[in-house]
Amino acid sequence: MSREKSSHQKITVNDGIVDKSSSIKIKKERVPQRNKEEIREDVGRFYHKPFDHLEKPASLGGRSIFGLIILTLIIGFIAGALGSMFIFSRDKIVFPWGKEFNLTKYFPEKHVTEITEKNITVSSDIRINELTGDIEKSLVSIFPKKELKDNPSFLDQIYAPWQIKSMGLIISSDGWILTPYPFEEIDIEENAVEETENKKWEVIINGGEIYDLDKVIRDKRTGLTFIKINGNDLPFLELAPFSSINQGQTVLVADKFLRWYVSAIVRSDWRDITKTEDLVRSTDYFSESLLLNNISPNTLGGSFIFNLKGQLVGSSSSDNKKYIPSWQFLKAISYLKENKEIFYPSLGIDYLLIEEAPGLSSALFHDLKEGAIVYGNPTPGLAAYKAGIRNADVIIKFDGQNINKKNNLTYLVSQKSKGEAIHLTILRRGEEQDLTL
Repeated sequence: MSREKSSHQKITVNDGIVDKSSSIKIKKERVPQRNKEEIREDVGRFYHKPFDHLEKPASLGGRSIFGLIILTLIIGFIAGALGSMFIFSRDKIVFPWGKEFNLTKYFPEKHVTEITEKNITVSSDIRINELTGDIEKSLVSIFPKKELKDNPSFLDQIYAPWQIKSMGLIISSDGWILTPYPFEEIDIEENAVEETENKKWEVIINGGEIYDLDKVIRDKRTGLTFIKINGNDLPFLELAPFSSINQGQTVLVADKFLRWYVSAIVRSDWRDITKTEDLVRSTDYFSESLLLNNISPNTLGGSFIFNLKGQLVGSSSSDNKKYIPSWQFLKAISYLKENKEIFYPSLGIDYLLIEEAPGLSSALFHDLKEGAIVYGNPTPGLAAYKAGIRNADVIIKFDGQNINKKNNLTYLVSQKSKGEAIHLTILRRGEEQDLTL
């Protein structure tokens, strides 16, 4: 059988079936070769186009270069300032690999400009040094009097710092002094000035002058003690008023050894409330105290708190358990200077501030936002009892002032003088009444 040769073969592709009877022809074609001259012309046209995405940018002008330099300087200045703030706010830098760099060795004093007076700005370190120096002129040291034997040695005669019993603050030019020390060794009547023949105490003021204790009086309400020495034209300090003592305020604290600490008031009306009965306040004693940042009165012993104006903000209590704000004994000092005794008005009212008593179910208090709810009947025989104030009355105004947490009833009562009238506005079962005590 002979086989016929063909120059091409017919193939049909149909759904995967190959049919050799198809008329499709497959043939090879050669790509024509380009000569070197044509290739060279194409390359030349590519690189000499009038515009292309690879075209290099125009050169920068003089103004652009100057602007770039200014921008770089500004960024560098900001970075330097932030770095300086980081460094100068620390005593040391600890690197991630554990090595420490002591900054105080190279920068012994850190000055932060933050206090401006009469358009003169000074650094806080300098200002605080001047302020503590001025305050120390009014601080005194209280010592037990030395009982020396015959021919005492030179050193035995010296009143040494570790022998200080307490510190005091001169509050009048004629020698009245405030101190947290209770002088339990002396038999004295509370709230009344006692002449004392007790010569077992010495008071040493700044500069080394020594005075005997002449008079003493203990404040029953605050537990603080006032003593008197026979002095004239003594440097004394003012007390900070109620409105100037605020949380967040920077203060200076001095202990009896005149060591100074910088702190801040965390709460100006701190109350240690651990049970619901602690919410009850009284017009006849103080329950608020000052809470400081990182400083506790029991760690410093007797100490005083001052603001940056050099005014007394508070004193540690006689038992060193709390700081008593100055407004609690401000009126007592004023009365003591004028009348040689301490006086506080007593109304005999226990009360709850509405702001501190959410959740009361009685309809009598639902719509009230402020005021003092009388808790129980007033103490018999005292002014509120005589005026007819009853349990569950709501005192909403005191001498025309609204009663609230910032203007509480205890503070307002404490500011009244002996014999001065008190005007109250109360709500009794929803009806207003005006009373005079």
